[in-house]
Amino acid sequence: MKNAVRLFIFGIILSAFTQTPAWAVDTTEGFSVGAFTDFEAYASLGYANGGPSYGLEFLVGGGIVEKFSYYITTGASALDKDVSVDFLGLGFIITPVELEKFAFDILPSISFDANRGSEGFSYPGFDAFTAGLSLEFNCMAIAAFQPYLLAGFEGSYDYLAEDDFSYAFPLAVGAMLPVKEKVEVLMQLSWSPNNESVWMDADREIAVGVNGMATEELEVISQVGYNFLDKNFGVTLGLIYAW
Repeated sequence: MKNAVRLFIFGIILSAFTQTPAWAVDTTEGFSVGAFTDFEAYASLGYANGGPSYGLEFLVGGGIVEKFSYYITTGASALDKDVSVDFLGLGFIITPVELEKFAFDILPSISFDANRGSEGFSYPGFDAFTAGLSLEFNCMAIAAFQPYLLAGFEGSYDYLAEDDFSYAFPLAVGAMLPVKEKVEVLMQLSWSPNNESVWMDADREIAVGVNGMATEELEVISQVGYNFLDKNFGVTLGLIYAW
């Protein structure tokens, strides 16, 4: 399918006001060559003890050359009466290895994160940012069961925060199961140990998604997931228009 760059941590799906994107669980693929060849939109609903949270995210991207793509993304979330423009980000998809049975992607990214505002509204300042590098491995040796692994590092700096630097090692393991020519089921477990905790206070999430091609250019994304740290259940729906 003409999938884009869904990173694998739920972000505003499951925990409002985090800077991690809300893209649904999926594998990574680059875009067709052209300035703007991929457009994506996601809407998310999460529910925990603090009540419901809502999220929106938008992405536009294109292929710079074959196997080298870029994307620009932004997202917003709401919890109770607090609203946040969570981040403004730039990322790249580099595919040095793409074989019939195996693919390997390098995913560098940077985002400016929300750290300014007042009276229930926050927005990104250019003195708070997160930079990361992820590696993704996909195995397509068995058509009916295609496992993947994502491993990365991300560091965050906030000039206004007392603890101005933090880091994490996001990990995800999952599998894609094509059930029909235009429909696929995905399952994923993700874990993000950080500078404060390896397990108890680290993000741990499980998700199941169903993606389907409505037309040759339009893909419909759906996902349900659970965040064990926040005890948060989330649902995401998305649309991807790519050519």
